[in-house]
Amino acid sequence: MVVRLVPPSEILVANGVTLRRWRTGDARALCDVVRASLSHLRPWMPWATDGYDIDDARAFLTHSVETWDAGQDFQYAVVLGARRVVGSIGLMSRIGPGALEIGYWVDVRHTGQGIATRATAAVSAAGLAVPGIGYVEIRHDPANAASAAVPNRLGYRRVDDTVDADGRPSWAWRLSGDDLAASRVPDALGQRRFR
Repeated sequence: MVVRLVPPSEILVANGVTLRRWRTGDARALCDVVRASLSHLRPWMPWATDGYDIDDARAFLTHSVETWDAGQDFQYAVVLGARRVVGSIGLMSRIGPGALEIGYWVDVRHTGQGIATRATAAVSAAGLAVPGIGYVEIRHDPANAASAAVPNRLGYRRVDDTVDADGRPSWAWRLSGDDLAASRVPDALGQRRFR
């Protein structure tokens, strides 16, 4: 049985970074940022191939709209300023009931600026606010040090070393709703905490 989740907000603000639901009209912006970052993405993202084109971007966006509307996955454009798309981040229901997996990437021209960390903090909090979700998880190739730095920086706990469906090794990091307040997610979102 497929469970339909209550979607998070279509716009999230993360301390200077805006996340907004992808729209079908974003194909050119998505294609351009992926093409500019292919050498950066190719080792980690099987879909990041030299042939990536506007049709691939349109297919991703169509799928994103359909899965959002179905209450399954929630994909966001990562935007700086008023309109500049610099990456993508999403909450995906593929790891089973009560959990959402977070996947992200940032344009190579904008890495090292804390964008992935702030965006991940925003979707972590939003995902944990979805009714029925007890934890969020990030999975990545162990060799991808940049991806490992994000959950580590936010206070996620490394829980598993696995092999994914494609035969690639994977590390899993988890943040539960009970651990959210004590994590560094509020700090990354610019929220003051009193201890």
